[in-house]
This record gives sequence, C-alpha cells and structure tokens, in this order.
Amino acid sequence: MESGIINFFEIPHCGLYRLRKQAESEHIAESLSSVLNHVRVWAEKQEFKGTLPWSEDDHPFRTKVYYKSSSYNQTTGDYLFTFWKQYPDDSGRMTGVVEDAKVGDDEDDSFLIKEPKHNGQNLLMGVPLYYWFIPELNIVASITFPHSNADTENVGQYIKRCFEMKVPHPNKKEVDSSFYNHKRGQQINKTTVTYLSDDGKFSMGFRFLVKSKALNIKAINSDVLAPKISHIVVKEKVSVETQSNKGSVLAFFERIQGIQQTKFEKEVEVISEASISKEELEQLINIHSEEFDPETGENNIGYKLYNDKKTCWFDSFSNRPHIKLDPVLKIGGTRYKSSDILDTIDTQRDELLASVKRSIAQKNSELKLVSPDA
Repeated sequence: MESGIINFFEIPHCGLYRLRKQAESEHIAESLSSVLNHVRVWAEKQEFKGTLPWSEDDHPFRTKVYYKSSSYNQTTGDYLFTFWKQYPDDSGRMTGVVEDAKVGDDEDDSFLIKEPKHNGQNLLMGVPLYYWFIPELNIVASITFPHSNADTENVGQYIKRCFEMKVPHPNKKEVDSSFYNHKRGQQINKTTVTYLSDDGKFSMGFRFLVKSKALNIKAINSDVLAPKISHIVVKEKVSVETQSNKGSVLAFFERIQGIQQTKFEKEVEVISEASISKEELEQLINIHSEEFDPETGENNIGYKLYNDKKTCWFDSFSNRPHIKLDPVLKIGGTRYKSSDILDTIDTQRDELLASVKRSIAQKNSELKLVSPDA
C-alpha cells in the first residue's frame, strides 16, 4: 500500500468581495463550493492543454498547472481535484544520466531529452497534485504520495485565475493593458478583472486565499492517539556538578581558598516506556500547557509511536493524517483516479477531520471569550 500524507489549509477568503479603500472588504457572493463547481464545469469542456487559464505567450515563466480530473461527493459536498504540474524544462531541456555510468565528468553519459513523446504523441511532462476540498469547513488539504507533489500556492492561483479569466459572469468587467518589460525585452499584456454589484452601485473583486492550518495539541483526538503511544518523552534541565580528578591535597587547598567545584545545568530528555489511557494523555496535555516555557523550551513533553523512532513534541504538534491506496490502482503506473482517492477518504472522513473540527471549535470558543458581545 502507498501512503498519502495529508496537510490541511484554511481558506479564509473565497468569492466576490466589495472593494473598500478605508475598510475591510465585504463578502458579497459565491462560496467555495460554487467556485469549485464553476472551475470544474469550465475545465471539463476543454482539452487537457487548454485547461491552462492564462496565455503562455504573455506569461512564459509562470508555473504551469493544468486540470486533469475531479470527483464530487454529493453526500459530504467534498471535491477531489487532480491537477498536473508541468516540469519547467520539458521543451528540449530535460536531462538524464545513464544509471550505470561511472562517477566523474564523462561526456558520453549525459543526454538531453529533446522530444517528450509516446507513440508519436506529445507529452506534457509533469507530476500530479492531489487536493481535497472540504467546503463544509472552508478547508483544503494536499495529499502527497511518493509519486506526487504539493504546490498549494500555485493551486490557489490556478483557482483564482480560472474564475477571473475563464468563468463567465454577467457583471464581469475586463480592462486590458500592456507594459514593456525591460528584463525580457518585450511588451507584456495584462487583464484586470472586476465585477459590478447587481444594483450597479459598487465594484467587487474575486479573492481566493489559502493559508496553513495550524493545529494545537489540544485539538487531537485522544481516543485515537493514546493507544498508539509507546513512550513518553520529557525535556527538562538538571543541575550537574563536575567531579574533580585532582589529588586530595590540591583539592583540599582549593576548598580552603574558596574555589568551588563547577556546577552547570544540562538539558536532558527522559524517555519512559509507557502505555497510557485517553485520560492520562489529556492530563499530560494540561500539565504541558501549564508548565511549558516557550522561551527556553523547558518542561516540554512529547511522545513516540510504536515502530517510529521520531519524537513528536506537544509544542510543535501538527496534524498529519494519511490515507493508503493500492499502487495497482494507478493509471498506467502514473497517478490515481480522483474518484478512487475521494472514495478512500470517505471511508475514514470522520477520523481524518476530527482534529481539524476540534481546532475550529476551540478557535471559535476563544473568539467568543474575547468578543465584546459575549
């Protein structure tokens, strides 16, 4: 089985927002679900190479990301998009080295791959990017397998440019302009997109912002984690006194001269083999929140999992769940179907999202505590 590591990201802004100069922009229309559906409907009508939502001539140095496929779960509202990130150097610049060549600068063991073709057909050399969108929570997750990558920034830009440049809208206004790029020595075309409100009284802009979803250790599902823990690790400082190897007469002389033996503090990690319950894990988390010093790192607590030597520290906890798929499901040995990934997610969706939902609930609770209306 092949593991796909999941990393979550928040989408705090998605849709059409009223543009304001002196105040926060105001969300007016569109949701994550509707935006994804717009992109999907447009892309499904194109040939693969036509899913690039900008002009290659105007922007030859942009990272090229294409839409390959998607799947939608009507029950959960989740989407799984498979994008294709083109290698930047597949136009006569990809290189290869003969695998059994000798080490050194032999001129006969390195070659340019000038024509990426298969059976006479041109290939867009690249790597798949798998993204799981959860509109219910305004969350997106990258899923990274050994054969795939993640590029959240460029996926976000893809969604934004698709909506602005390719998705039709009755109130869309496009203004074309150009400027001369001295570094490239050519004229660059630019299109600025805005939208009018239905009553025509104000302008709107499209926003799609993605940022990393930091999860606190208190957001863990202790029922799931506790049985997996094999060791508890505590980081603390202890006082150490150096022992003198000097002769007894010299040591006695230093004592009457008031010369003290050297004392210093040393940071140590105490590792204890332990099987702990859900309640004991929650107690440890509470102790950590009370005694951990973030400035010195003192009194930090961590844990090790069975068959894993790495220590996971409470202060740097990040939720990295995973799914597993059988490699035989890969299409031509290259990538998984979007539907296969989404179906696998659906069988363990509650567990995969448990920590995220806890984190969101904790954040909302903290916001209520500081709200003047609370």
